[in-house]
Amino acid sequence: MNQRVVLLFAFLFSIQLGYAQTELSGEITEDLVLTKEGSPYDLVGTFIIPVGVNVYIEPGVTVRSVGGRRVFVEGGLIIQGVEKDSVFIDNIDLEFMNGVLDSSSINYLSIKNRTRILLVEDNNPRTKGSGTLTIRHSKLGILQDNTYSNSEVVVEYCKFSGFSFFTSLSPSGSRLVARNSEFIGTRIGTSSTKNGLIENCVLRKFTTNFAAYIPNINDTGHFDFDSCEFNGGVYWLGKGGEIRNSWGKNAGFQIHEGAVKNCSFLGSVFRLYRSNMSNCYVSSVDMNYEIVNAYPSGVYVHQGPSYIDSTTIIGYHSAVTNSKRPPSFTSSIDSLVVRNSYLKGYSHFGVQNRSKYDVYVQDTYWGVSEEDSLQEVIYDISDNRFLNLGTVYVEGILNEFPFNIPPSIPQNLFIGFREGKETLVWDENSESMVMGYNIYEKDGNEYRLLGTVDSSHFFRHASLSLDKQYVVTAITKEADGNIDLYEGFESEFSVPSILPYTGSIETSRAAHSKCHEVTTSVSIDIPELDFEETYRVELSRQEDDFRIPGVLGYLSPDSTSKTFALPDTLAPGAEYRIRVVAITSDLYVETADFLQIDLRAAKLIVDDPEAVLGGTSTITFVGQPIPDGEYFWHFSEYLEVSEGEVLGLFPDYDAFTVVSGGGLGPYVLQWDKPGTHDNTLYITWDVCYHELEVAVDVRCGLGETPDLCRVSVDPESQRNVLQIADSYVPKGPLSIYRQVEGSDEFERLTDKGTTVYLDETHDATTGDATYAVSVTSTCLPEPELSTAHSTIHLMGSLNDSTISLTWTPYAGVAVDRYLVLRKQTSQAARQQVDSTFELMAELSPIHDIYQASWDGITTYEYVIGMVPAVDTLCESLDNRGVFSYSNIATWEEIVTELEAPVTSWMAVYPTRVQETFQLRPSSAEPYEYRIVSPYGQVLQADDERGSVEISCQTLPRGYYYLQVIRDERLETHKIFKE
Repeated sequence: MNQRVVLLFAFLFSIQLGYAQTELSGEITEDLVLTKEGSPYDLVGTFIIPVGVNVYIEPGVTVRSVGGRRVFVEGGLIIQGVEKDSVFIDNIDLEFMNGVLDSSSINYLSIKNRTRILLVEDNNPRTKGSGTLTIRHSKLGILQDNTYSNSEVVVEYCKFSGFSFFTSLSPSGSRLVARNSEFIGTRIGTSSTKNGLIENCVLRKFTTNFAAYIPNINDTGHFDFDSCEFNGGVYWLGKGGEIRNSWGKNAGFQIHEGAVKNCSFLGSVFRLYRSNMSNCYVSSVDMNYEIVNAYPSGVYVHQGPSYIDSTTIIGYHSAVTNSKRPPSFTSSIDSLVVRNSYLKGYSHFGVQNRSKYDVYVQDTYWGVSEEDSLQEVIYDISDNRFLNLGTVYVEGILNEFPFNIPPSIPQNLFIGFREGKETLVWDENSESMVMGYNIYEKDGNEYRLLGTVDSSHFFRHASLSLDKQYVVTAITKEADGNIDLYEGFESEFSVPSILPYTGSIETSRAAHSKCHEVTTSVSIDIPELDFEETYRVELSRQEDDFRIPGVLGYLSPDSTSKTFALPDTLAPGAEYRIRVVAITSDLYVETADFLQIDLRAAKLIVDDPEAVLGGTSTITFVGQPIPDGEYFWHFSEYLEVSEGEVLGLFPDYDAFTVVSGGGLGPYVLQWDKPGTHDNTLYITWDVCYHELEVAVDVRCGLGETPDLCRVSVDPESQRNVLQIADSYVPKGPLSIYRQVEGSDEFERLTDKGTTVYLDETHDATTGDATYAVSVTSTCLPEPELSTAHSTIHLMGSLNDSTISLTWTPYAGVAVDRYLVLRKQTSQAARQQVDSTFELMAELSPIHDIYQASWDGITTYEYVIGMVPAVDTLCESLDNRGVFSYSNIATWEEIVTELEAPVTSWMAVYPTRVQETFQLRPSSAEPYEYRIVSPYGQVLQADDERGSVEISCQTLPRGYYYLQVIRDERLETHKIFKE
């Protein structure tokens, strides 16, 4: 051994974060065991294992290097990983130098970060390396061989995913044997004369690269592939290389003085140089027969003699092409012989001769029955067609397959829904040999086997989707999944699956109060088929899984669009589904679901339609649950409130008090005003509505409501007394009235309490008079003029001729209602007009906005008044309340502002809103925004600065006003919530 500088092997132990860490470097002088307890090991320098020294790495050990270190192995490296506890090497190169490889072995090693295993011959005059390095059950990246030795590398049950799997740069390099392994995106390149073997392996996007692919180099080795699966990649086998008992797709092969035997390949191409092909199935098109993945020919013959025997070859343009000979070819015998085969050019020729050498085709099946038809499937059948080209000689035409006849291709493959699940269906193959079907799913540019079914001609699977593409093949009982196409045990692939139709289904309801009347409009597009299909339009109830659907009608190629009226006997609240079913395949694609809305039998009920003043009533909704939509309760009769040109209807809130209830009820109401009260539930959807009403009569009269009002004799004075029951506590003071005899009018007896002595006002013996009780309105004495509580603002523009007023609600005062008064002050020519204030509207306390149309000419002065809700008795029963004046704004000043061009400081986007909209001011000044209902209620408000995004998800659908206030200036925008 040459003299070396011997570096000490240092164990540097330190306790860090609770585990031991060991650093490795230098050359060791005795055997070493790396244990899991000492892991992880950090390689901090070059590590050398000399001849005669062994390093054992136990299961679960990690050896790593940050800077990319090297391990030189001249002795033995024994990696002892096990199935559930591999050894990990990170960013380290293993270099086996000059030693005997039999001393080393690798089991269950996982490497990463482009770690390499190198078999290296040093320039120093040492003993050549020899023996066998065996690598098993490992996940590796790069395996490289630079050796000049007689060594061998055996790879078993491994997975390679590095860029370069095996590179032998020397003619005397190592021999590679790979078994039962998987190679992904890797490459073999070698100049070794030793013949390698790859057996029972899976190769994905794999590449071989040999000097041997140039035919005039005869001193290189080759690789044999036996029982392998190929998935993509390009393979140059080297001189004498063979492919046996293998299958694959989307691959390319170059065979030089070799052979292809007992193989099946799809979407693949072979180039033969003095090579043979026998007992194979080769198709240069993919399962879809699409040119995008196709080679023009299945087999190219670049040099003869070459022989093709007992083989099926399918090409997109031609099956076999005899190509022009490259100038470097020196063989004097250049011919192609095809025997006992089936040749099919998918778009044109069975054989194409493009060289000056002859092609001999003997006892072959062409798919044509007459010899004259060969002119259509053979390119260059005589020397007369093109000059300087060889002849295609045909001897013996077979009218049947020369080997096992494969089953027929499945026809009419469709995908759709059946019983709510994605389903593939196809026509049943009646041939006796067919025992089942294979279903393949397209995955990128490839097809993978999804499943197999027996004689049934439909298929369901969890991964089936209308968005994917599938093909189906018929198989015989002899099919075993291995080159079945070649052996005649599997049919060719069916045409791509298609839907039985495409189209649309729409449902609609009748307008107004006929929500239960539903119609459906169906329109479909039908693909081109070999038969005429009829389509059934079905209606089914969702929960009736086992009930036969009803049939609304039929569609056909002559009538692909129809409108159907659904029966008006559908169950209220039930969910229904409409679907269109292709009768032959029993598949449907389009469906439409809807909830039946039918409130014809719905009603409101009240526990007692005749109530007493101060008593309660329970109002209950009886009917199907309200589906998606809006519903509004209005208790007591409507009050009509005029707001300019808008007529609002509001409940008489003074007539009742809600004791309990919510949603659809039931509600318990206490009655505070006598009379007949119409109580309404108003339900609305997109185009229709339904209205339910129930009336309650509330009164207090002798003989009618004995629990509330009664006439009795005062035991002390013996006088007749009309008295209100002590159990009734009204909102305000009571007035007691008696009906004038012979008239509909009432006269007030007293408003000083709940008791009246009848003989003070009329003959005590009259006991059949009609009496009534009323709650007297409350108000305040007229207050002094004040502007401290409210401010009037202007909204609107000249463009829409609408004026809007808004005001700040009173603080600290309970408001009964607002009054809007107006008087005219001038006309177009600014002529003064002497007029009085006119009451324009009375608004409920929830309002702080008023809108009216404007002619653009007349000038008005507006006053906003307020009626407070306080406990002070008014003398007049008909009193509307004395209101206090709020801030007075003259319309003349407002008109002056509107005469200037109106520009918007704030931009609103979008104005038709789904969930959010943006405010985009033209400057960075602070501002306040408010979202206001059409009735003036402020629903949302905040102070902002700059552009913001406003959420309005909780707002119901409809129009709203957006007010923006900046420096006491107000501008208004209209938005629509969808």
